[in-house]
Amino acid sequence: MRSLRIKTLFQALDTVGRVLSVMAVVLIYNQVKENPSVSELNSLDLKRTEVVSKTTSSVKNNSVYNHGKLAVQVWPNICGGKLWHLLNSPFFPRFFDESYFISQTRAVLNKSNYGQRIYGFLQPPETGYYKFVLYSDDGSEFWFGSNGTLASLKLAANVASREKTGRAPVGEIHFDSQISEDFLLEKGNRYPLEIIHLQGTDADFVELHWIRPGKHFLEVVTSEHISHSVNFQSVFQTANFKVESKSQSSLSTRPYLVTFLTDSTVERTLSTCSYTLPAPTKPDVARFHGYKTIKEVTVVTNDKDWRGNTEAREVIDRYMAGLEKIFPK
Repeated sequence: MRSLRIKTLFQALDTVGRVLSVMAVVLIYNQVKENPSVSELNSLDLKRTEVVSKTTSSVKNNSVYNHGKLAVQVWPNICGGKLWHLLNSPFFPRFFDESYFISQTRAVLNKSNYGQRIYGFLQPPETGYYKFVLYSDDGSEFWFGSNGTLASLKLAANVASREKTGRAPVGEIHFDSQISEDFLLEKGNRYPLEIIHLQGTDADFVELHWIRPGKHFLEVVTSEHISHSVNFQSVFQTANFKVESKSQSSLSTRPYLVTFLTDSTVERTLSTCSYTLPAPTKPDVARFHGYKTIKEVTVVTNDKDWRGNTEAREVIDRYMAGLEKIFPK
């Protein structure tokens, strides 16, 4: 009788938990619906808008610049392999998991299923026309402010479209959109840039090259020509994505809603990356035991072949020697 009452109690608590989860989802949905700016942020078509001259002036004059590096923000567990999946993630662009800095316009993490955003400023060494070329695996976009203001940021080059997967190794042009138009830049000015990159599986990198005035070859933009600002992140998001301080504060002042979300609700809402086992190749090595032929199967992975590892080879040889003692040929 007592166990029955306990079971009934747990069932009631589970029902209450589910009801509270539904209520929390409804409240969060209504809150986002009531704040169009937040909804626009999450849909994120990256539509750039004009910023008043007062805001632009404060960005140029009051920023504290850190020379020689660009800032990078990373969002892990972005599944799907298309840039669209990063831009429509509920965590992008405000809630990144980690950040780091790079001293040239090349970023490699050696990971899978993640997105990243590189941002900062470019300082041209001389006045003249510059052209940019973008390479990446998988898709990416390069945004550039040609008149030195955040308001002038526009799409300058991209690898694949947002709705399709694509790659472009360094030195190869797979898309016409990889090559930007010519930009007339002046020495002594700073020009904002942003690179958005989505990595699915296999090799990962994003790399931006430029052709300087009077040169006839492409090269990576190095540390002496880049910088980032401690104010770049907040000013950039507020100005160009139209996220007003009121909507931001209203969203952040109701954390209690999240406490009612159960694990099952989160799993149904947020996608997770599926794991697939490596595919076996054709058997290539035969071992004879009596009248039976046993063949090894080589597995294709991103790691090096185990036969190139001395310790792994010793373990396999000892194991096979032990089998041959138990099961003579």
